Formats: sequence, structure tokens, C-alpha cells
Amino acid sequence: MHWTTIAYPLILALGYAVVYLFLYFFFPHFFSQRAAKFSKQQLFSIPLLIFLSLLMWQVSVAMANQELGNRLLHAVGGGVLASLACFLAVKDSRVKITKPQFFILTVLIVTALGVANELAEFFLQQTTGEIFASTITGTWLDLLSNTLGTLVATLVALPFVKKPK
Repeated sequence: MHWTTIAYPLILALGYAVVYLFLYFFFPHFFSQRAAKFSKQQLFSIPLLIFLSLLMWQVSVAMANQELGNRLLHAVGGGVLASLACFLAVKDSRVKITKPQFFILTVLIVTALGVANELAEFFLQQTTGEIFASTITGTWLDLLSNTLGTLVATLVALPFVKKPK
């Protein structure tokens, strides 16, 4: 078992906590609103994101069809989970944001995170010998899965984004 088999999922799970915290404090500044302060909601959101990330990793590697597991990992463990991090950051920080703003920002942020993940996989593949994508098609399918997961999750979350008053 290569070290990336254990370390990479842990790094990704902790990465969701960092992304959530960054967005929690960034969104209010971006929309010129009162700065967010630490809240007890963070004590729920951060462990939830870490737990779901590790759970998705376990589900994907336990699947008999590893290609399908990888698609699921990128769609749900990437696109859906990163969209959830955006949603929780907006909800917990109580930022006033319109539905179109939420949709556009979430899709852009999650797409950027998906690209960053693929770059990390490329770097790790080049430096460790661990195979993350055996062909360029694998990388594109990862990005496509991430995008589909993002679109579905963001559209599902839209009704729960409160209208600014």
C-alpha cells in the first residue's frame, strides 16, 4: 500500500475544512458585508465535511468497479461535497447573497477546486509513481464528473439560499 492511499484522502478531507473556513470568512468581505465571526455552526459543518469526504473515499474504493467508483468519487466526493462546503459557508456566515450569485460563485469555486485536485494528482503521479490517471481521458472524465456533481448539488441547494433583505 502506497502512502498516498492513506495520506491523500486525509489531506482532501482536511482540505474541505480549510476551504469551508476560507469561504466562511471570505464571502462576507467579497459582498462588502459585516465580517463573520466564529460560530457554533462551524462545530457542526467542519466535522460533517471531513466525515463525508472520508466516507465517500471509502465507498468509492470499496466498489467492485473501480472506474465507476472513481466517477462517483469525483462527482459526489468532489463536486457535491465542495458545493456543500460553499453552501454551508454561505449559510453559516449568514452572508446576503442572491441565488444567481450563489450559483455562479459555487460553480466557479468548485471548478477551480476540481482543477487544483487534478493538478495535485498530476504532480503526485509524476513524483511518487502512484497512478491517478492512466490516460488523459481519465483526467477529463474526472473533471466532467466533478462538473456534473457541482451542477446537480448547486441546483438542489438553490431553493435553500435565503433571499437578501
